[in-house]
Amino acid sequence: DMVIRGGENLYPREVEEFLQRRADQEAELAPLVWEALIEGHIRVYRILDALTLATHWLDLDPDNVRALELRGLAYQQGLAAHKGTEDFSRAVALDPTREAARWRLVLGLLDTGSYDEALTQLRYFEKKKPNDPDVMVRVARCHNLLGRGEEARQVLDAVLADHPDHPLALRTRGQFALADLQPARAEEWLRRAEKVWPTDYQ
Repeated sequence: DMVIRGGENLYPREVEEFLQRRADQEAELAPLVWEALIEGHIRVYRILDALTLATHWLDLDPDNVRALELRGLAYQQGLAAHKGTEDFSRAVALDPTREAARWRLVLGLLDTGSYDEALTQLRYFEKKKPNDPDVMVRVARCHNLLGRGEEARQVLDAVLADHPDHPLALRTRGQFALADLQPARAEEWLRRAEKVWPTDYQ
């Protein structure tokens, strides 16, 4: 808990050393210590330290789902989306109920251009959360990037009919309009998106 709450900048080195000693002395505590340390490392952007410790944990326990999730998150934070996606894929294969890992997997698959597989994973969320706009916008994006533009626009228009101020849906609709060579229509969508999501640089 000291590690997780100490995210102002860098948590005290003596805390880290103390926890490492506890892990060395009491093997049953080691996974809890490693989890806390990795989460702490990620929070203060010590990505290499997080990856090193998570990999050590997985060397000792290759099928540990929590270790895979944390290493996947560290990879994604460190801009290594492909490696992170591999860890999240394995975590979901080992435990299909890990929805947070599955969602991270979807985001990683989108980032790495694996749109067919992303769409397959999104079907899980469609069943669990019908008409969830965050899910359906990404379904539309997959269809569009797989060359099914008309289907993508139908999905997205349905989202906006139910959620007219959903920022990601508005931005994506504007991007689709730009791709359709409709700059004036795109400007309308993007202005609406900017109004509800002013911090989105895209």
